[in-house]
Amino acid sequence: MLKKMISKRVLLIIVMFSVCNFGVVFSQKDRLEREQCVMANMRGDEYCGKILDSCQIVIEDDNLNNLSLNDCELKNRTILRVKNVKNLNEIDLTEVSLDKSSILVFDDIKVFEIKTGGSISPCSAVIFKNVQLNNKNINYVFKKGEDIDAFIKNLYKAKLEFKVGSFEKIEEFLEKSSNKNPVGNKSFLVDAILEGEIGEPGREEKRSKYKCGDAYVTVDRISSWSEALKNLPKPAFAYYQYNESINNKISLYKGDITTLEVDAVLNAANMGLLGGGGIDGAIHRAAGSNLKKENRTLGGCQTGFSKISYGHNLPARFVISTVGPDFRSGGDFLQLKSAYWTALELFKACGLKTFAFCGVSSGIFAGAYKSQPWLFAKVACDTVREWMETNNNWKNVERIIFVNFLPAEENVYKKTLPLYFPPRDVLLKKKDN
Repeated sequence: MLKKMISKRVLLIIVMFSVCNFGVVFSQKDRLEREQCVMANMRGDEYCGKILDSCQIVIEDDNLNNLSLNDCELKNRTILRVKNVKNLNEIDLTEVSLDKSSILVFDDIKVFEIKTGGSISPCSAVIFKNVQLNNKNINYVFKKGEDIDAFIKNLYKAKLEFKVGSFEKIEEFLEKSSNKNPVGNKSFLVDAILEGEIGEPGREEKRSKYKCGDAYVTVDRISSWSEALKNLPKPAFAYYQYNESINNKISLYKGDITTLEVDAVLNAANMGLLGGGGIDGAIHRAAGSNLKKENRTLGGCQTGFSKISYGHNLPARFVISTVGPDFRSGGDFLQLKSAYWTALELFKACGLKTFAFCGVSSGIFAGAYKSQPWLFAKVACDTVREWMETNNNWKNVERIIFVNFLPAEENVYKKTLPLYFPPRDVLLKKKDN
């Protein structure tokens, strides 16, 4: 009798060992748990109908043609990552379900069709990173409650080519998310989602975290440039034609940029993106330490370029950090224009509508040009006007706000803005080189 009991236990241990190390074909709604395996070697159709509980699973098979997650349930910090698969015909996400702590990642894949059909349960995140869907590019993070069905269907329409999200935490998450990293250790991305650091909270929830408290300023409280022009002297000339529609989408505001409730604020950053002096320091202090944590994952930024982060404790939804030239060490105004232009292009690519602009490189970076503030204002105003007219970008903008903190800065912009956003009946003059 004793020998039989020992034999049964040995057989049970062998079976459990096999499940843990080699993966098996599970029946419908079988449970795949962390205690059983961390990484499962299953075919693309074998996740259909499974409960994936506290697992980290990586599917990396370039021979995979179809991936079915139909009726699949991810729960308790499960991370399912599909990566480096270039020949997928179809991904079936019909009725896939994720609890609030689980993540589904599609990383660097090519697929002909993504099937949704049913309703995808509200989840913490479904991430598309470097995904080509029928030759259309997708980089996007779906936050809780977003309609992924509608988004995928819209991708098949000719006019919608891609949508860009903010990927500040994903790179670090993907590095940490491997079969060597126990699920019990909280991943950076999962924590970020649960703590509301990635994926935008609702407006009221976000307002409760504003560093400025109730002292935030909404766009409807800021006069348009058309209104401001009524109280300013008419310039002798201008570099652009009068355009009432564009003037209505420009504002000049004297105040604290960290209190503006807009889609994005521009930050005059250094190449490290980790905070500094002046406006850079003010934005980081108001946003809180999570902005610095997030920006650590961005890998810095080169002069003349821009990167985007969440606004955290700012009223602004996003921070677009741009690196202007350092005129103390060979910087030039073409780099300054590039800094503004790339910020505007990022603003546009992310589908944002309201943008608070600060001066870039006009502080300590100005060097010998510090005594000529109008040069910096001219580049800012000229770049914004040129960008707004390019491809009729102005039609997709609600407001671009030039923000000044000091009276001297405001006076410079009051004299410069009318040259680029003039009132009626002003002599047109060719721009200086």
